[in-house]
Amino acid sequence: MTRASPLSSLVGYYALTMRPAPQEGFGYGLEITCQRPLSAGQMMQGRPLSQCPVLVKTLFALCGQAHYQAARQACEEAAGIRPAPALRDQQHLLVTAEALGEHLRKLLLEWPMLLGLPAAAKPSMAVLAPLFQGLKGLPQQAEQKAFAPLHALLTQDVQALLVGETRETEEALLSDLDQFRAWAQRGASPMAVVFRTLLSTEGWAAFGACRLQPFSLQDQGDLESLLRALAEDSGEDLCRQPDIAGSPREVGAVARLRAHPLLGQIVESYGPGLLYRLTARFLESFLFRDKLIQGLRAWPAQRPAPKSEHGGAGGGSGEKTEGIGCAAIETARGLLIHRVEMQQAVVRRYQILAPTEWNMHPKGAVAEACQALECRGLSGLSVTQAMTWVIESLDPCVPYHLTIADS
Repeated sequence: MTRASPLSSLVGYYALTMRPAPQEGFGYGLEITCQRPLSAGQMMQGRPLSQCPVLVKTLFALCGQAHYQAARQACEEAAGIRPAPALRDQQHLLVTAEALGEHLRKLLLEWPMLLGLPAAAKPSMAVLAPLFQGLKGLPQQAEQKAFAPLHALLTQDVQALLVGETRETEEALLSDLDQFRAWAQRGASPMAVVFRTLLSTEGWAAFGACRLQPFSLQDQGDLESLLRALAEDSGEDLCRQPDIAGSPREVGAVARLRAHPLLGQIVESYGPGLLYRLTARFLESFLFRDKLIQGLRAWPAQRPAPKSEHGGAGGGSGEKTEGIGCAAIETARGLLIHRVEMQQAVVRRYQILAPTEWNMHPKGAVAEACQALECRGLSGLSVTQAMTWVIESLDPCVPYHLTIADS
């Protein structure tokens, strides 16, 4: 199984090889190898700091806005630039718009296809295209009146696509598992069909159980420890196989929403598997929607200050030529970190720690989820199909090649 992209030659890929565990019927072992010839961070070395944010955005097809804002913030910190809080709020809103688009694309387009649902169960592109275009086009808009179409899409179409019923129903099913299951059984929205499919076949909801400790911006102590370790890492070992105190973590919506009552009920009934991860994205889509609606109302008061050469605020006359900058931003897939060291206005070192590196760690979420698959309990699925579901529930942003070995 291969999921490739046009940037495969640049970003490389992950080679995943599954083998049955020694105890027959118990599970699988997974070998994960990163095949990446050159990191994006290495490409920044020796370049003027001013070039980094735009170059980063051209290199990343997925989460490009998040990478751009992380690079921008890291470079601004290294140069001693302090943008106004209103500008930072606007930048965070752009990342939120991108994250909502990523969640909706995964939930509404990719999962119906992965589950083999009929075409009638999938939302029409006539409905989805304006929504995706509005979210992607957000940075080009400037006046509140220009946001009216997107505001309508957020309040009406997102509700119809995800729930298909009233706001009162939304509030009830998002907090109670019985209400959630009842809605999944009766609902006509695309997401109701997805969840009904997962719940109707025994075992599917529990695929890919993983009990790794979560990691997000909520964990400030761990984040500070990680940033210190990145500063001391002479190579790229930590960026390729990150851990905290020797322990890999799981990142993403499940980490950010770890305390949500519905997710807690799902873990008790089905474990932290496929249903758990898809529901976390589902829940977070509503949070992102509401944050965007609120942010768009305040947008006219958040117009950017003049930009410097590298996209920061300020005129650039007082910028430093030596410094270190770090930025940590939550993306749809999890916590993204950019760190830059500058000398004489030139990048001496640039580190990027992407969410996928956590989940693709040799002892990370994908490997643990693989071990949880029972050789004889795949509920009618092939091993390849079951493992593909598990991997896609963790949504890697790098291509992967999956091989199933006989022994």
